[in-house]
Amino acid sequence: MSFPPGKPVLVILLIAIGVGMTVVFRSSPARSDLVVWTFAESHANSFRTAGSDGTPALTDTFSRAHGPSVEVKLINNRALDVRLISLFNSNATGPRLPDLVEVEIGSVGKFFRPPVESVGFLPLNKFIERDGLRQQLVEARLTPWTKDGQVFGIPHDVHPVSLTYRKDLWEQAGVDLNTVRTWQEFYDAAKTYVAYWRGKTERPRYAIALPSVSADGVIQMLLQRGVNVVDADNTVRLTDPRVAKTLVFYATLIAGKNRVATDVTPGGVNWTRDLASGDVGAMLTPDWSVTYLRRYAPTLTGKLGMIPLPRFDPTDAPTATWGGTMIGIPRNARDPEASWALLRHLYLTPQALEARQRFTDILPPVKSMWTDARYDAPDPLYDGQRTGRVFTELAAVVPGRTVTPFTHFGSAALLVLMNRSQRHLATHGEADLEKNIQHWLEEAKSDLERRIAFGEFE
Repeated sequence: MSFPPGKPVLVILLIAIGVGMTVVFRSSPARSDLVVWTFAESHANSFRTAGSDGTPALTDTFSRAHGPSVEVKLINNRALDVRLISLFNSNATGPRLPDLVEVEIGSVGKFFRPPVESVGFLPLNKFIERDGLRQQLVEARLTPWTKDGQVFGIPHDVHPVSLTYRKDLWEQAGVDLNTVRTWQEFYDAAKTYVAYWRGKTERPRYAIALPSVSADGVIQMLLQRGVNVVDADNTVRLTDPRVAKTLVFYATLIAGKNRVATDVTPGGVNWTRDLASGDVGAMLTPDWSVTYLRRYAPTLTGKLGMIPLPRFDPTDAPTATWGGTMIGIPRNARDPEASWALLRHLYLTPQALEARQRFTDILPPVKSMWTDARYDAPDPLYDGQRTGRVFTELAAVVPGRTVTPFTHFGSAALLVLMNRSQRHLATHGEADLEKNIQHWLEEAKSDLERRIAFGEFE
């Protein structure tokens, strides 16, 4: 047989065919039986890292007890969202899908855009009811992960918010924050604090860190008052009278002639240095933030105090909730029962609590776990105060937070109004501030209702 192009070309062609056949028939790299996606390094560490005392990793204890091997993949939050939405939109099945995946509260709204029967996550109601978890979990923490009565995720956390303050600096200013019960009382105390430190240091010392470039701070206060800007049924609550009054108060904290608050230094964990340097005297501290204070501001040991959040009205909650994570099972997961068994092991067992406590101060959402002795231990960072018990007491009354595909519009509207309020205070003082805020809120409500009516998600 002849080959017109010549023998060299024939040899190259045969080699190429051989390589191609090798690629086709070569076995794919082995995939673990169960794969977990997470965006949080501390979560990944608690799942897959053994204790320094030789305690095996959670993934290892699961495999020994149940058989399947487990792989935990740490993925950047934005990349995780994009990949997961792409898989859900393409109705993907098989090994491309994770068996469990964690989603952050700021991202979950986009996953709830489809009708409830088309959400990419598997409804977990039957598992929750079958295993009696309703009574065990903090009910308010199921709210963000629920749409039309269907629960799509189990909460990783409660994230109650306390007020941490530089006890040494406030005492020097002659103020005892333990006597403060309301936000107005705090504001009066804060003005005393700022006046005392004025001129005594190279840089101004503000009483509290509160953001002016995001709506996070005012959202915490609104949650205390039981207000979600967008309810679960997409009712817009911007014109609730409590919203205007809260915005007026918040604006006077962060701007105007009696300003007592400032933004933290941007970037990573620089905010811990602001408290350590005394540039701010207090800040809102969800449980997760205390871990960063321990790690990056050790000079604060013995100098801090912790109290519940002040309230506007006696009926307000003495706390809020800041941040959050759920873990869910993709609707097309290969073996939902195996995924559920792993979920329970990683989140709801005594071993899970022990692993969590090695890496973070995050309080679990399982109420029975709060009896753990660690939560009664004196905290050296807070001069021996039992901060774990403060957080468990706040967690018991944490308000519910609703998240919908339109929640981010509500947060954006609050930020715009905060900016307008600061400009108003700079040019006109407090005159007509509340009246103008009410007008701006009515405009923002109309705009948001239009977006909801037309399904404008972006």
